[in-house]
This record gives sequence, structure tokens and C-alpha cells, in this order.
Amino acid sequence: MPFNPSGGLLCRGHPPGASGAAQLVEVARQLQGRCGARQIGRDRSRPARFGLTHVTGGGIYGFDHAACCIHVLGV
Repeated sequence: MPFNPSGGLLCRGHPPGASGAAQLVEVARQLQGRCGARQIGRDRSRPARFGLTHVTGGGIYGFDHAACCIHVLGV
């Protein structure tokens, strides 16, 4: 099962406030088949049909998370 084909949020520097948006953009592009070399199912034998994002944030860095958001997208 593919996991973080873009390298994940740490590869993006884990920008505060933008992490969730970056995840949603990656999943949407995967489902649309617009990810080029990191495309899941590039040969179209098993294209991505569903994607899940999960991000936590808020609170004091390193101590707690005041918010959690999960999205499940599908085509």
C-alpha cells in the first residue's frame, strides 16, 4: 500500500497551517492522475481510487494537539 509518495510533510518543511492543505492537494492530484513520476498506479493497472489525510495541530509545540482533522477522498 503506497504511503507518502510525495515524501510527506517533513519534505515540505511541515509549514504551520499549510500542512493539511498540502495533504489535500497531494491526494486530489493523485486521484486525478496528475502526479507524474510519483503517481500511484502509473501504469493504470491499479490507479488510486481513495485517499486519506490526517493532520494534528494547535496547542503547545511538542506537548499536545488541540485539533485533529481527517479527510477521506474518493473517485
